[in-house]
Amino acid sequence: MNTKENRACNIYAFLNAAQGNWRNSIFIECEECMGINNHCAGMLLVPNFNGLPVFMPVGMIYKMTGELIDKNECVASMSREKLEKLYALYLGWKIDDPNHCIFVQILDNERLCHDCKYQCCYPKENMNRR
Repeated sequence: MNTKENRACNIYAFLNAAQGNWRNSIFIECEECMGINNHCAGMLLVPNFNGLPVFMPVGMIYKMTGELIDKNECVASMSREKLEKLYALYLGWKIDDPNHCIFVQILDNERLCHDCKYQCCYPKENMNRR
């Protein structure tokens, strides 16, 4: 049984879709976080073999590897607003409340990351410290 309490971050799905390298992903900028934090480090997106988006919090990569993610090293970058337009139909099925962080909802619902509300939106100010 897989409950929210014992879910581990599914880095495999992300790295598999990104061919083992986060630089093969699209950096999603979150200027205004709708989660529990005021500032979000961002999200990485890569389509899987079916074309469905696989998300990974930038803060999660940083927590696991200590490597700072530079959006300029990614294949592309876009704002959260553009992502919401691009994936509007997908998000309509995946999120319950458009007034709350779409990434927290998706990652919680898809069982990608355990305790996403506390690890998903890793504050930018922590990313700037080495």
